[in-house]
Amino acid sequence: MLLSDPTGHLGLETVRRRHRRDTPPDPSPAAPGTRPAPQPRTLTASPAAPPMLDCKMTAVIKYSEDLYKYMFIEKSDPRANQYFLINSPGLLASILLFYYYFVYYGGRQWMENRKPFNLNTFMVVYNAIQTVANMYIFVKGMKLLIEFDAPFSCLHLTTTTTRHDWEVVSTTYLYFLLKISDLTDTVFMVLRKNYHQISFLHVYHHIGMVIGTWCVTKYIPGGHGAVVGIINAIVHIVMYMYYLICALYPHYKANIWWKKNITQIQVIQFVVLSIHHAAALFNPSCNYPKVPLAIFMSQALLMFVLFSKFYIKTYIQPKKKTASLNGNDKKQM
Repeated sequence: MLLSDPTGHLGLETVRRRHRRDTPPDPSPAAPGTRPAPQPRTLTASPAAPPMLDCKMTAVIKYSEDLYKYMFIEKSDPRANQYFLINSPGLLASILLFYYYFVYYGGRQWMENRKPFNLNTFMVVYNAIQTVANMYIFVKGMKLLIEFDAPFSCLHLTTTTTRHDWEVVSTTYLYFLLKISDLTDTVFMVLRKNYHQISFLHVYHHIGMVIGTWCVTKYIPGGHGAVVGIINAIVHIVMYMYYLICALYPHYKANIWWKKNITQIQVIQFVVLSIHHAAALFNPSCNYPKVPLAIFMSQALLMFVLFSKFYIKTYIQPKKKTASLNGNDKKQM
């Protein structure tokens, strides 16, 4: 009996036998003229997305969610978030996009082969409702303004849940809804094919008022900005009364001499509002937020310029042309 293997042959032979025992036999070779049996295919998983890209996407989504929560939930007034259209900007944005599309594209295409609609009855009802609604906003706003214990030059914001402050928030919300209903004016113009009335000023003013009143209702209801609604309600009472008279008595429309005074009142409105906002904006002791005041003032000044240009183009320049033509006729005579 060998106690050792100085040559190492015994150990190598043992390894070979174990290898042959553990290795499965090769498949029998294919017969001549036949195809070899198919070998099983090994499926490999598709490469996963790089971990760095996945982390970046997650960070972007998380940042977007946090920004939305901060902008539309944390910074908003909790008293106003309960109202329809105020809690989220999505539906309001859809309404304004549809309004813009209908006014400039969809509505005109739909009316292309149709006759103008006779909407006189609808316009009578609509203008009557608008007149009464603006009267309510004016009376309610004046009542709340008188009850408010603050100087007119700096009407600070309140965050309490007293009866007065709740009425301020609800009245601001009603005024916002009224600005949405103002969009119906332009819809009537499209359906009646009065496209010449749809100017940049008209559409910009309507969309701007809706966005502005939504922001005020959601973030800063009441306070210094509430005066905008009170003064604007006065202008709209006069304007919708004019529209109501024109709808009730179309044959008197050309004889209503005070039509141009409506634009004059609108121009005066923006002068008053600019001064009102400037009084609080440049008052260091006024604690009303300065950024909204700056936006209010800039918009009032812009509207003053646009409405003044409209008034000059509509009422002053035609008079000059008429006077010039009359002067030339007299010279020829």
